[in-house]
Amino acid sequence: MSEAITILCAAEDQDVLSQLAGPLRRAGYAVATASDADDTVAAVEADGIDAVVAAHDPPGPDGLSLLDRLEGAGVPVLLCPATGDESLAGRALAAGAAGYVPRRDADAELVDRIRGVLDDSAREAASDTAVAERNRLSLLIKQSPLALIEWTTEFTVANWNPAAEELFGYTAENAMGRPGPDLIVPEDERDAVGDIWDGLIGDGRVTHIVNENVTASGDRITCEWHNTPLTDESGEVVGALSFVRDVTDRTQRVAALETLQEMSRDLIGANSRRDVAEIVTDAAADVLHYPLAAFRLHDEDADALVPVASAADGWDAGTVESLLRDEGPLWRAFDVGQQVVYEDAGEFEGVDAASLLVQPLGDHGVLSFASSDTDAFDETDRYLATVVGAAAETALERAERKHELERRERLLDAVGDGLYALDEQGYYTEINDAVAEMTGYDRDELLGAHVSKIMRDEDIERGERRLERLLAADEADVESYEVTIVAEDGERIPCEVNMSLLPGEEFTGSVGTVRDISERKRMERALRERKRKIESVHRVATQLEESRSVGTIFDLAVDAARDVFGVDACTIRTIDGETTSAFVADGSPIDGAVGADGRLDRRAYDRTRRDGETLVIDDRRERGDDAGAIRSLLSVPVGDAGVFQVATDDVGSFDAEDAEIAELLLSHVANAVERVRFESELREERDRFAALFENVPDPVASVRQSDGQSTVIDVNPAFERVFGFDAEQLRGEPINQHIVPPENRDRAAELGARGADGELVETEVKRQTASGLRDFVLTVVPVDVDGTTTYGVYTDVTERNRQRQRVEVLNRVLRHDLRNGMNIVKGCAEMLDAMVEEGSEYAATIQERADELIALAEKTRTVERTLDRDDAEPGSVDVVAAVESIVDRVGEEFDDVDVTTSLPDRADALADSMLRTAIYHVVENAIVHNDGDRPSVDISVDERAERVRIAVTDDGPGIPAEERELLAEDREITQLRHASGLGLWLVNWVVTQSGGELSFEEAPSGGTRVVLEVPRARVEQHPT
Repeated sequence: MSEAITILCAAEDQDVLSQLAGPLRRAGYAVATASDADDTVAAVEADGIDAVVAAHDPPGPDGLSLLDRLEGAGVPVLLCPATGDESLAGRALAAGAAGYVPRRDADAELVDRIRGVLDDSAREAASDTAVAERNRLSLLIKQSPLALIEWTTEFTVANWNPAAEELFGYTAENAMGRPGPDLIVPEDERDAVGDIWDGLIGDGRVTHIVNENVTASGDRITCEWHNTPLTDESGEVVGALSFVRDVTDRTQRVAALETLQEMSRDLIGANSRRDVAEIVTDAAADVLHYPLAAFRLHDEDADALVPVASAADGWDAGTVESLLRDEGPLWRAFDVGQQVVYEDAGEFEGVDAASLLVQPLGDHGVLSFASSDTDAFDETDRYLATVVGAAAETALERAERKHELERRERLLDAVGDGLYALDEQGYYTEINDAVAEMTGYDRDELLGAHVSKIMRDEDIERGERRLERLLAADEADVESYEVTIVAEDGERIPCEVNMSLLPGEEFTGSVGTVRDISERKRMERALRERKRKIESVHRVATQLEESRSVGTIFDLAVDAARDVFGVDACTIRTIDGETTSAFVADGSPIDGAVGADGRLDRRAYDRTRRDGETLVIDDRRERGDDAGAIRSLLSVPVGDAGVFQVATDDVGSFDAEDAEIAELLLSHVANAVERVRFESELREERDRFAALFENVPDPVASVRQSDGQSTVIDVNPAFERVFGFDAEQLRGEPINQHIVPPENRDRAAELGARGADGELVETEVKRQTASGLRDFVLTVVPVDVDGTTTYGVYTDVTERNRQRQRVEVLNRVLRHDLRNGMNIVKGCAEMLDAMVEEGSEYAATIQERADELIALAEKTRTVERTLDRDDAEPGSVDVVAAVESIVDRVGEEFDDVDVTTSLPDRADALADSMLRTAIYHVVENAIVHNDGDRPSVDISVDERAERVRIAVTDDGPGIPAEERELLAEDREITQLRHASGLGLWLVNWVVTQSGGELSFEEAPSGGTRVVLEVPRARVEQHPT
């Protein structure tokens, strides 16, 4: 400590302190400051103070009281009031003051007065005393219950008493010489503390502050600091002295009260239980200073405590599962309904906390606080938790009531019914806006009015009887009845009233709802009318089923329309106009001649017929029509049969429902018309079939297949004549037993079964007739009546088969004998030619004719083979390959022949495989019948869009006219005289069977060009 004389200036106001300390510092004294009497006494008792200059400003700082407290301290005290007062000066001197200096004279007198008090001897004595005082000060610092810290001007620790050790956790050894900011000031407070230190050291200003500090263990505490600068004899600041007191608890209590007040204000505005939970958890953690605060609500359905909110620094409520009922600490507190504190929560499995405080919230849930320390919750914490819990419980109940009120209000608004309350005399005590809006009265007009203002007497009497029943009932109930409300404008409104008694032991009135049922009444009437119309339509539908003509059906439809729609006019007309029906009501303004042709509106008729859709016209005049008296029109299609129209002289007479009813009626009409027409067509068809059945020349039998038997239903006269049985004799008998040979009956049963399965069967069979066993082509025709009926048509082919057999035998014999005979003749002619020297001309003629007849036989065989392939399927034939093979064959069979070709790479024709033979016959014919020495033949193939063209051109004499006539069918086939004609006939047959065409042209060289055109094949396909 400095050896300079130290003057202590005591005043609460900083400006007063500066006014007193300034002259003293300028005079070279060390000046200390104190802001209240306690600090002044403590500073004097701590030693080192040579004199005290005390302000006196009642009712504030009282210098006289300070003199009493410093009596015996051995330190002179100068009293300095704001102004001079002789009475006060006297009292001060009497009380032991060393002097009296008004502050207004401080600059001029204070230093002199201090010097007068402190003379040289006193200074020496004071010097001896100072040593003792410093010793006492050192002892005081060590024993002071307040933390006392002396600082150097560099803000490092110069002295650190035991109370400071206990408060901050640092020993004096650890603290000495360390910078104060680094030692005990949190980072976020260091700038503010630095500013205060600058003022303390730079200006010598005594300071009093409250700020947060940090202990050696890292805990943050709140401290109150009294800081005094220390100066030497010259007044220069040489250090500072701080008195420190822990005010954490006091600060926390103030903060807790402020937080509670803010929480209470916020809870008033909470709209839901979740809002309450979030507000409480945010505030609770600050009130109790435990960051782990959780709010759980009780879910009655699941019987679980569900986490809904947590403190911001605690766990996330969304990551914690609901806690089902168990023996855990939260459920214990909830069940007993009292706060429970667990000083050591280690006994509970799954509880991640050392201490646990659980505050129940009535039936709503629990609020819990956790700490990592045991015995963490003191009485203050428990009390604050109780306060928070009570506020939360009240807020939860208020939120539930608010929610229920809002729900009821929403329900009432949603219902939209009128609500009222009557006193015991029947006067309105309450109504809602719906009643006022319904009646047209202002709300104030109805309140206090009797029910007779808006209700009829008979309805009042009905309500009184219902009220008597309610009063007589053992339990509260509701009575419902219908009334007619009379609005202010006289409108009568049908309503339904649901009435009940007001709660209470005594009858005080009734309460109820009033619902406008006008729309319901209207709908009921509409439904009744719709039901009547539909029933009328169904009655007509029954009558339509019994009708046998379109005219009768149309008359019924018109009558039904008059009954269902009550219209002025109605028409119905078929599309062809053959059948119409119409009426115009008596007395109607609509002209009776309108609709005489079955059309009330031609445009509407044509549109309905064209579109097949119902047309509703509200006002024909809006279309610009010369409507006459007809205004509304409904036009409906009658299926495909016709159009139905109804009309009135009013606007808007028909709506969608009328259209729907009309469509229902006309659907029955359309079905009836279709039925009548079908029945008529069926009768005509049946008559035609009966005539055909009776008059067809082939035998016909109708048969029913059942259990493998073919039972005769009927047979025609031809069947009776051929097979020799009467129809009456065969009906109901198995047909196969009478006309099928025994060895063929299994096959006959199979054919009948195939026909019954829907297969059209055509096959050749043998049957026993009246004239013996004969051949028939049997055609089994299935009939879709019951799925078992078939018709069997028997076409007699006995004679055809016999003729074919005879022809085949003759053909084989003739061809075989002719070929063999001609070979013998030819051989003999050759031998004769060799033996007779003069007769070779006749032998050559014999050989030539023999070759022709042999060729004719071969051609005949080819024609037969071709005719046998009449049903062969055409396929893809490569014409180019066929021509090339024919050229090779000609080269092998003929000498001295020039054959040229003009061919593409490939040309596929859709034809029979005999096409190759046909082309060869054309080429062969061109060579054989050429009278030149060296015949010339050209073959060209041209592939066109849809056809393949094969042209064979020769330089011979041409094809005889009689053979061309044969191909044109101008001459009979009996006119074939030689093989060439038969060959050309074969060519024509092959080409035409393939869908092609054979033609002849004159060649430029004078010969003939034979052209074969056949269809082109699109894909490769082998012919059969």
